[in-house]
Amino acid sequence: MTNVDGDAGPPIRVMWVGNSYTYYNNLMHLFFQLGKRVGPEGGPKTDLRQLCMTEPRKGFLDHAGDFEAVLGAFQPSILVLQDVSHGPGGGDAELLAKTRESIKTVFGPAIAKVKSVRKVVLFQTWGRETMPLYPGFLEMNQRTKEGYEQYKKDLIDAGVKESSVEIARVGDAFRWLHDHAKVLWQSFYFDDIGHPTVPATLLVAFVVFLAAFETAQMPDDDRLLKLPVVVSEDVRTLLKRVAVHVQRGGEEPHDVASQWKSVLLCSQ
Repeated sequence: MTNVDGDAGPPIRVMWVGNSYTYYNNLMHLFFQLGKRVGPEGGPKTDLRQLCMTEPRKGFLDHAGDFEAVLGAFQPSILVLQDVSHGPGGGDAELLAKTRESIKTVFGPAIAKVKSVRKVVLFQTWGRETMPLYPGFLEMNQRTKEGYEQYKKDLIDAGVKESSVEIARVGDAFRWLHDHAKVLWQSFYFDDIGHPTVPATLLVAFVVFLAAFETAQMPDDDRLLKLPVVVSEDVRTLLKRVAVHVQRGGEEPHDVASQWKSVLLCSQ
């Protein structure tokens, strides 16, 4: 899947590996719209070309057989990796053990050999209340977070440069909203298998963008982002500030969170 826009500078190649969480509500196009505005490391506007190696309900193990060949052929500069949502937390211990082995023997060595890769983004997904392998959102969210921390260590142990690996702390953003804007958090789940609603996908795009472009600033005007529904300005502001807080250590947006209940979340 390739996105091309205008006469921008040399394109940044972005490769996504995961499942439907990576493309639900057109996440990759939202990321494209954010990334093309700032360019690498906050530089001039640029173009992004994106390749999608994703399939519903699949994780690292399912992609391991083709990963090295696709990575070598595409030569991305940014690599976004997302495991099946129940995997990193160890609810299925056998699956986790096999996944970690694939990171050490397949993913890590393959990434270390491809010199074009400057950033590996581990897309830390979120917990939910309806996953049988976990007792509820809080435990699944925390164990998933710890799982991605271990994945990062496994990649580094396999030869990937530590400075190039960044966790996109989406699960932390969900946790912040769970604790400080509970009703908004409850609106983030489209279905029982954890797919996000449109506002939740916008939050995901903000967090992954900040992880991929570490020194870039959030665009001042995100109203031009093409969304299937309209997300109110107050909610967009809250989501942006939550993203900056969890990914960059910015100030907690309690002032905005306290106001959101009086605002329509989204409208057709």
